[in-house]
Amino acid sequence: MRPWILTLLLAGACSPDENATDDGGGQTTPDEGVSVLIVAADGGTVTVDDATLDIPPGALAVDTTITGDTVDASGLPDSATIVGDGYDFGPDGLQFLIPATLTIDEGSAPATGKTYVVSWLDSTGAWIDLATTITGTAASAPVEHFTALALRSVDLPPDVDVCEFTACQGDVVGSWHLLGICIPDFQNPFEQICPTSTYEATFDQDGTYDILAGGTYAYDTTTTISYTATFPAACNTEFSTCDFWATVTMGKCTGDPTVECDCSGTYPSEPSQGSGTWDYDGDQVWFDDGGGRDYSDYCRDGSLLKGKSVDDGIITTLSL
Repeated sequence: MRPWILTLLLAGACSPDENATDDGGGQTTPDEGVSVLIVAADGGTVTVDDATLDIPPGALAVDTTITGDTVDASGLPDSATIVGDGYDFGPDGLQFLIPATLTIDEGSAPATGKTYVVSWLDSTGAWIDLATTITGTAASAPVEHFTALALRSVDLPPDVDVCEFTACQGDVVGSWHLLGICIPDFQNPFEQICPTSTYEATFDQDGTYDILAGGTYAYDTTTTISYTATFPAACNTEFSTCDFWATVTMGKCTGDPTVECDCSGTYPSEPSQGSGTWDYDGDQVWFDDGGGRDYSDYCRDGSLLKGKSVDDGIITTLSL
């Protein structure tokens, strides 16, 4: 599987209001918005309208006054996708040592066929979607730096055949999650000892592939591979139980060997991190993590991004 993708770039926000007044509780109220002194060792919370920014202990290098304000969504790109207001936090140039968590709760669940994503606005005016968790009507996402932020309503990924691919090009910028991998001519590892056996593997992955508009990318993921295998009676003539296949597959096996042994298991999770550069080359996109360029045909279709490796034909399907 090719590493797709980018570190979040530092961007600007708003500055503290010199005319802010202390409310007596450590939180000041500027002419608009809020201003909160966060002790670096303790962390803290900044609430602006329907948005709450939770800053963990150790996320700031020094004690810092964090400002926050709403932004009129009508003045932001793709305003029709924004739910409620946009949000702007400061000070300019701040980047967290540990990601903060931004939770936006506009009080309503996503519409049918839609989901919510927390997104940040890059310097080109493009929204970059963050890894978002939906709990009831609230959407939460990790925030590594300050820029314009908003809750957006986007289409749910459709049911996707991860082995179907048609190149269509498009914009690959975004914060992506693995939806599925299709490996052509996938080999059943038990075929030689049981030609009639079946084997199926699924890939589950946490983390993101971040492709940034500036031509860089980064990924920080953990992949877990789960599998199922079946061994029909023809392969079990020498066994009185299915324990043999449990040893072979390193999983759990049940069933009647005179009928079928059914096995399943999970391989150890594998973390993977990296970064590099990317660009387009004609109708292909390439990624280079320092070991040379990997070229793929690709297709961006709404909230989906598919790439088919030129070298080995592996199809990777990503979703916002």
